[in-house]
Amino acid sequence: MSRANRIRIAAAGAAAAVMATAVPAAASAAEEEWDATRYYLMYRSSACIESLTVHEAEDWSAPGDEPYLTVDGWRIWESPGSMDDGATAAVNRTVAVGSVVAAWDYDWPDPDDFIGSDTVGSRGGTLTFQGDGAHYSARYSRGAC
Repeated sequence: MSRANRIRIAAAGAAAAVMATAVPAAASAAEEEWDATRYYLMYRSSACIESLTVHEAEDWSAPGDEPYLTVDGWRIWESPGSMDDGATAAVNRTVAVGSVVAAWDYDWPDPDDFIGSDTVGSRGGTLTFQGDGAHYSARYSRGAC
């Protein structure tokens, strides 16, 4: 395909067709995600989110909350089951220092409940999530898990 044709196609709004001829296809979405994560962590300090504790569940009735954590919109961890007040679960996920971690409570068929977000510091410590009547915390340490 000539350069002039590629320009005409792009101008017509078919930029994807141009990219398909100019850029080789990636092996898979999972490999692309891993490469992006590895690159991101290579150039930023990392931290290990070790555990999540539910101090006060959002769901007052049995069986409790089904918390999960996200970073930049990506779900990085979900609880192995329902968690009541005082329950702690291992997380063991590596994130970049400076990442904003958000805590959610899975609900079905209703929309999930946003509990809160906190930023990972460089020295380790505790992330605190409070909102929608719930209180969670996550312990993290400096360095990868």
